[in-house]
Amino acid sequence: MEKHGIGTDATHAEHIETIKNRSYVALADAVHFVPGLLGMGLVEGYDAMGLNMARPHLRAQLEADLKAISEGTKQPDIVLAEQSNRSKKRS
Repeated sequence: MEKHGIGTDATHAEHIETIKNRSYVALADAVHFVPGLLGMGLVEGYDAMGLNMARPHLRAQLEADLKAISEGTKQPDIVLAEQSNRSKKRS
């Protein structure tokens, strides 16, 4: 998560618990994750529909945009339009 600029030190554990609880991933051992059937299905489904929803750079950019909104340096309507366009593009 840190590698992709997702979350903060304070939210990493919460994100990890969420993806485990939703069965997107499972623990292979005490350290390593393996994708779950639901997680694989979501990614493959998004890809099949031409949506770029499962890419970590999208989440990182959204978090940066939300911070910019809170700081008053970016307008919410612009962020919404940009995020919508990003999710539809394949990389």
